[in-house]
Amino acid sequence: MAGSRKVATAVSLRQLLNAEALPVSPDSSNKQKYIKVHKDPHPRLSKYNIVYKINCNNCDASYVGQTGKQLKTRIAEHRNHIR
Repeated sequence: MAGSRKVATAVSLRQLLNAEALPVSPDSSNKQKYIKVHKDPHPRLSKYNIVYKINCNNCDASYVGQTGKQLKTRIAEHRNHIR
């Protein structure tokens, strides 16, 4: 009984909205055009709490580190340490 009541209400609402010339979507697939599903990309150098790898330009050595700071801050610290 309750199931048929919901269908009757939905049909009545759809007919009412159509009578007012408002668009009605029959299913939820149309919503994907309007709803943003993915988060905005986060710039790589602005990330916190990451593991990173720095390759040497002069040999095959590499350094792997972990930081709670922003990656750009930690890379700047590495550069300042070399000078």
